[in-house]
Amino acid sequence: MVASEYELLAVKKTGEHSGEGVIRIDGFKLNVTFDYEGVPDSYGVAGSDYTTAEITNLAIESVTDLRGKPFNDFTNRDDHKNINILLVGYIDRNKWVEAI
Repeated sequence: MVASEYELLAVKKTGEHSGEGVIRIDGFKLNVTFDYEGVPDSYGVAGSDYTTAEITNLAIESVTDLRGKPFNDFTNRDDHKNINILLVGYIDRNKWVEAI
């Protein structure tokens, strides 16, 4: 079994705690919507507290091949986990969540 490749092609904020994005998985593009919130986190030592994003809802709106031909949603739990990781990384880097 070969591991899938994931790439965040586009993302934008659509509300205070929501957004939409385009994810590439191998030869397919997924249009997704998501909700997120800020949650406290730390590195496990005193004074290392920070706020990170957590995806609270992920919806796969459509799946197409790279030419635009529609496909049924084939994603599984692992795909959703990896998509969430991409989205959280983007949200955190771009400071979409406020410190708690």
